[in-house]
Amino acid sequence: MNERKKNISIGVALIFSFFLLLSLVAAVAYLPGFVGELGTMCLSMLTSPFILETVIASLAFTALFAINGWRRSNEGDDYLELDEDGVPIHKK
Repeated sequence: MNERKKNISIGVALIFSFFLLLSLVAAVAYLPGFVGELGTMCLSMLTSPFILETVIASLAFTALFAINGWRRSNEGDDYLELDEDGVPIHKK
C-alpha cells in the first residue's frame, strides 16, 4: 500500500471512530434508568455549541501532539549541527 492510501485510510478511520463514539453516546441516551439519564446528559453536553467546539478543539490538539510525538520518536529530533559556514553536519 502506498503512503497516500495509508494516510487516507488512517484519516478515514479516525473520523469514523469519532462518529462511532458519538453514536454510542446517543444510543446510551435511550437506555432506561440512570444510565440513560447519564447518556442524555453527556449527549446534551457534547452537542451544545460552546462545549462541542471546545471538545473538538482539545481532541484535535491532543491528536496533533500525539502524532507529532510519534513522528519525532520514529524520525528522531529535528535539531541539526551546523559548521561555521552554516552548512549542516550529517552524522551517521
